[in-house]
Amino acid sequence: MATQRQSAEARPANAPPPAASPAGAHEHELRFRIDPAKVSVLLDLPLLKQAGPPRELELLNTYFDTAGFDLARAGCSLRIRHGQGRLQQTLKVPSRAGIAHGLKLELERVTATAKPVINGLEQEHLPRRLRSSLAQSALLPAYSTRYRRQVWTFNSGSSTIELVLDRGEISAGGLTAPICEVELELKHGVVLDLYDFAMDFCGKAALQHLPESKSARAVRLAQGRPPKPRLGKNLKLKKWMARSEAFRILARECVAHYSANVLAFAHGGSPRAVHQMRVALRRLSALAWAFKPMFGAETQMRLRELLRTMRKDVAAARAAHVFASELLPAMLARTRLKAGRSDVLARAAAEVERQHSSLRQNLESTGFAVQHLQLQALLIAAFGQVSTGAAGREEARTLKAEAARRLGKLHKHILKSAQSQPAADTRRFHQLRLLFKKQRYLAAMMASLFGSKKVDRYTRVLAKLQDGFGAANDLVTSRRFVQDLAKAQGAGEGLAKTAAAFMKWRKQSLVRQEQRIGRQLRKVKALKPFW
Repeated sequence: MATQRQSAEARPANAPPPAASPAGAHEHELRFRIDPAKVSVLLDLPLLKQAGPPRELELLNTYFDTAGFDLARAGCSLRIRHGQGRLQQTLKVPSRAGIAHGLKLELERVTATAKPVINGLEQEHLPRRLRSSLAQSALLPAYSTRYRRQVWTFNSGSSTIELVLDRGEISAGGLTAPICEVELELKHGVVLDLYDFAMDFCGKAALQHLPESKSARAVRLAQGRPPKPRLGKNLKLKKWMARSEAFRILARECVAHYSANVLAFAHGGSPRAVHQMRVALRRLSALAWAFKPMFGAETQMRLRELLRTMRKDVAAARAAHVFASELLPAMLARTRLKAGRSDVLARAAAEVERQHSSLRQNLESTGFAVQHLQLQALLIAAFGQVSTGAAGREEARTLKAEAARRLGKLHKHILKSAQSQPAADTRRFHQLRLLFKKQRYLAAMMASLFGSKKVDRYTRVLAKLQDGFGAANDLVTSRRFVQDLAKAQGAGEGLAKTAAAFMKWRKQSLVRQEQRIGRQLRKVKALKPFW
């Protein structure tokens, strides 16, 4: 994806530091983790050598929040920074502008006191509920960060980009955590220039994706709570809303859903997080399909291919877990086999661990960091095209009318596909399952436009079919795991018998599942469109 508009050029080493952001400026910033052992590689890069000595700062930041962390729960942060011979107060709040995940509105000003004061202008940007909480609760020092910052500034494309290396530590709740990260911030210019620069620089500097800010990490440290898997949210849309605005809101939620579960898996290895990563990508695929008439063919193709690759990256981990935790125990319970039972369960658990370890390594790789940047850059490009109305066309249809048109098109496809039940071992079987998923996720995301009760009745039928197809597909894909277990080194006669019994049970279960699907497919014909 990296389509570097213009090679990066270093600004003179003696150039003055960029001016502080004005109150209400958007902070376009990308964060990356770097292995401390590889910092020397970064510092030796020709790009940084040519830039000359960096500006160096020693920064101490004290963050404030209520005892209940009301600011953090609202996605905000408030700090007093000690550095450069002055005190600077910064309030960051989630931005509603643009499509980039994690975009913040930054309100920054020099202050004369080490105690924070949220003035009237700053309060206007806070959610109403948070303003009410702050009126009743005192702001207290919650955590702090201290680090050495090295800063380089580059011109890339038509933009100015600041590259920052931070090394130090977070202190929260009596605990500490190291800081070793790189930040890239757009100081002036075009957002996509920032992403192009970042994709090119990631590969050179061996950077890793860092899904949360220093303040977010500090809150977790202070609270002693690991990140948890989360479900996707069906946000409320307005019938009069521009389609570009709906795309922005829904796409950001899909990326937030995905990123939250990447973080949860990285910190706990939760199989539920793996499943929700796949759900988030499926929801994003459904959204891209719904809006694809409004953005260019090249963007459509690149987004479709990227999402397919990202889904594939987590598919093996999900399939291994389903096999080990659901299918294999169900077969063993039904057949009551004893020979080789403990061996096959241990081997299946080891395969899950192997797949999870492989996924974890992928998420910590430079390749994944670039992939995540590609996704956001493509969504930003698509948002720009939707905003101007697909190759210059105006947004003639209302959001509700366009949603109804796309849902109707998919509904007709579903009815046609349901006329004949495909065999479970065919590619068509898998395609039909994905078709039900797409319509279900799209209907759920658009539910607020049509009335949730009517949508729920429709999606319940789709959900049952999706579950039926999913169970059958799990049986289909389990064949590979059984064959691998039977051929594994040290597999004895008991394991071979268990594998043979599983394959027999699998065949019988597939027949029963196909019969259930056949009965459920008849209900599809009676589905009443809610649009």
